[in-house]
Amino acid sequence: MSQTPPPHPESAIKNQEEGTVVWTVLVGTDGRPLRIVSISAHDVAPDLIQAANDSVRRHWHFQPSLKSGEPPQGYPRVPLNFKLRTPAPTPSSTAPAASSASSRT
Repeated sequence: MSQTPPPHPESAIKNQEEGTVVWTVLVGTDGRPLRIVSISAHDVAPDLIQAANDSVRRHWHFQPSLKSGEPPQGYPRVPLNFKLRTPAPTPSSTAPAASSASSRT
């Protein structure tokens, strides 16, 4: 399967939205998605569903299996995960806090 990961929509990044959209896609004998048959997306923002839909329709190509030497149409399930990247910690945020108390003698 050749796939381009869907971009995380700007609105979803701004709103800190993540989720997984699972598609069942009718794949033609040439490996192209012919039709999205069903969608499973619980508690997923509509803009993430739309981004996944656009990505599958425009950029994905499947390698069909062979049945009796011919590629049949098929219905694979395709999960698309939208996960926000966690920024790497900066050196100042991981360094131990300096003590402001002075020692008394």
